[in-house]
Amino acid sequence: MPKLFIIIITAALILGSGLPATADIRYEDDWGAFLAANQMVLDDDAENPEARFQLGVAQANLGFLEEALDSFNRFYQDHDRDQSQEMLQKTRQELDKTPENFLMLNQKGFLLFSLQRHEEAEEVFTTLIEEDRQNPWLYNFLALTQMAQIKTEEARKTLYRSLEVESNNYTHAILGQLYWSQGKFFQAWKHFFQTGTLLLSIRQSLQQEVD
Repeated sequence: MPKLFIIIITAALILGSGLPATADIRYEDDWGAFLAANQMVLDDDAENPEARFQLGVAQANLGFLEEALDSFNRFYQDHDRDQSQEMLQKTRQELDKTPENFLMLNQKGFLLFSLQRHEEAEEVFTTLIEEDRQNPWLYNFLALTQMAQIKTEEARKTLYRSLEVESNNYTHAILGQLYWSQGKFFQAWKHFFQTGTLLLSIRQSLQQEVD
């Protein structure tokens, strides 16, 4: 499994569950329709790789993070890197025909992200945010691509921009991890405490990392 998805899985385990977005996401209705369409495909063909990945992209953009992680994990359990490369090539071909297709550009970003092509993924997520500035989840994934490149200060600023859009447990958890990795434990706990009743799960996760 790609290393960056391990980071996301860790964050998901910390939180226990994803929270639907309440921010004014520009393409929320489109993502809802995209989610429903891919779910219908999967109801008929549970092994369809494109529908599984696209379902995860839609879920991620709507703030259903636990469900998105499950979709991405199921995709990577059943499909190898070459298939991701093939999907990326098809996505690029679609974008050549319709360069303004926000959903396909979003899929490109997540595919690059999953293939650990972090610099390219960062560029795409930055472009996506310019189109949908009120989507806090895009900021989170941009921050994860920056963290993977050890762009710690850029990631910190990106996460605070996410919190300006909407304060949520997921962003606080990633910020806590970022500060913890720098040895800034007081600042880390300030964010961990803002995840509320999930503090015990956070402590258990950190203890596992130390062990």
